[in-house]
Amino acid sequence: MLLIMGLEANRSLDNVKEITCVCVFFFHNPSGSFTLSQCSAGYWCDSVTGVATVCSITGDLCIAGTVGSGPANCTAGFYCPTVISKVACSTGKYCPDRSGSQVDCYAGYYCPTTSEIYKCPNGTYCPAGSTQISACAAGSYCSTPATQATCASGSWCPENSTSEIDCPAGYYCSTNTSVINACSQGYYCPSRSTSHNLCSGG
Repeated sequence: MLLIMGLEANRSLDNVKEITCVCVFFFHNPSGSFTLSQCSAGYWCDSVTGVATVCSITGDLCIAGTVGSGPANCTAGFYCPTVISKVACSTGKYCPDRSGSQVDCYAGYYCPTTSEIYKCPNGTYCPAGSTQISACAAGSYCSTPATQATCASGSWCPENSTSEIDCPAGYYCSTNTSVINACSQGYYCPSRSTSHNLCSGG
C-alpha cells in the first residue's frame, strides 16, 4: 500500500524500489520504511492532499520543504526577488510583508527598522532613506517633512521652521538667516532688512 501525505492507493510495492515526487513523503521498498522528502523549491505542498503547486506570485516564498495550506509569505524586513530566495532589507530601506524588492524609506517618513515606517512630524526633515527624525535646520524651512529649502535673504528661519518669517522691523537678518539681530541705536531697520541703515540727519 502506498501512502503519500495521507492519501492511500491500493498498489503492490513488490517491484518498487523508490517513489519520488515533489510532495513531502515517499516509501522506500522492500523494507517498508519511509523517508522524509522535502517539497521541491519553487513549490508548496498541501499538508492534507500532498498536491504540489508552483509558486509564481511576487511575495510568495517557496524554499524547499514548504508545506501547508498555501505558500509562505516573504516576511517584513526581507524581500524575495524570486520565490526561492529571501534577502535581508538594507538599512534605510523599507520592506513590508510580501516585498519583491526593497525601496528607500519614503521622503517625509523614517524607518527605525526595515519593517517599520512612521510619518515625520511638522518642523522636521526626513529625506528618503531616513532611519530617524532630524530637525529642520536653522537657516532653512521645511514646508513638509520631505523638503528643506534655504531661507531667503530678509527672512528669519530658526530651527524647526515650517515657513519663512519676515525679519521684523527693528531687526535685521543678514546672510545668516538662522539668527536675528537687533538694530543698533541711531540705525533704521524696516521689515525684511538685511542690514542696519544709519539714520539720516535732519
